[in-house]
Amino acid sequence: VYSVIKGIYIELDYKKILKGNKPE
Repeated sequence: VYSVIKGIYIELDYKKILKGNKPE
């Protein structure tokens, strides 16, 4: 269960990075 929650947090961080660091 803990690993699932950890994966969700990683996914959220990944999306945040994609939205925050858009090299255009």
